[in-house]
Amino acid sequence: MVEADTALRQALLTYVQCGFNTTRAAANLYAHRNTVERRVSRANELSAVKVEGNPPHVAAALLVLDIAPDIVAPKPS
Repeated sequence: MVEADTALRQALLTYVQCGFNTTRAAANLYAHRNTVERRVSRANELSAVKVEGNPPHVAAALLVLDIAPDIVAPKPS
């Protein structure tokens, strides 16, 4: 999830906070429903843990990344 851009992480966190309701998340983000669906799908592709399978851990990780984006060490080149 660290590889995800800010918009993707925000969409995913909003999706979790809205109880996995894509329409409500889209309204909160002022985005189209399809945009949220694509971002959630992309996030699930990037993550070993699917958001629907473990929402508390995914939400906690997203909140930590939001508060302290430099907490994760950069990958070696």
